[in-house]
Amino acid sequence: MFPVRKPLFIAGGLVAILTIVWLLVLDLPTPFGKAGNVVQRPGEKQPSSPSVSMLGKVGSSNPAASGWTPPQGDPVARFRELKGAPAQVRKDLISNFMALGHDRNPYLLIEALTDADADVRLFAVESAASLTVGEATAVLAASSSNPDPSVREMTWSLAAPYPVESKATIFSGALRQGDETILNEAFTEMRIRPEKALFEMMLTEAIRPGVEVSRHGLLLGELKAWLVPGGGDVPEFANASQMAEWWRASLVNYDDYLLRTDVNP
Repeated sequence: MFPVRKPLFIAGGLVAILTIVWLLVLDLPTPFGKAGNVVQRPGEKQPSSPSVSMLGKVGSSNPAASGWTPPQGDPVARFRELKGAPAQVRKDLISNFMALGHDRNPYLLIEALTDADADVRLFAVESAASLTVGEATAVLAASSSNPDPSVREMTWSLAAPYPVESKATIFSGALRQGDETILNEAFTEMRIRPEKALFEMMLTEAIRPGVEVSRHGLLLGELKAWLVPGGGDVPEFANASQMAEWWRASLVNYDDYLLRTDVNP
């Protein structure tokens, strides 16, 4: 009776169906909720999927859930047990104990500095960056005299931003234990920022009982060189003990960077 309306009704229905299908494909909100989601009705609880983090399920107290088993025992003893193992095994042990935060990690790294493998030695000094400044200072003091140039280079890099008190301790390791090459290397690094605390550390090492004659001579020469740029007259010293006596009376005339404060520029 109404032949025109039937096609229009059919066409309108098709448009509505196609619109809903298109919204579902685009994952856009539809009258039935977002595509792929379960519609939450009033009073119903939205189903949730378990949350997972890099360390396993959130809130899980089981370390196995993360796939990581905390190392057991004393770090130094464990490292020594692996002397004959592949180098990567020893590096993994260091990584695991560092992740655990064991209080003997500084001793572990100092032990690893003597490893036969160069990569392990370098990894040990690099790992010191994860320690506190106090703990790292002890490790870097040991690595500063290491025969491996790569280890020493990393030591100087890590020590650069440390407080001068820490740097004095670190460099003292090189001056006390290193050979002539290492001493000259340490001198070069300290000259980048010559400070009174470093000067006094060198002087202390120079007058240390039992210091070798050759080491004393190198230290005395470097100490004299540090005083020249400060200005004023600097007496000649036959030995470090004479310099130490003079320094006790004169240190008040020098600022923290060894510049004279009692003379006109």
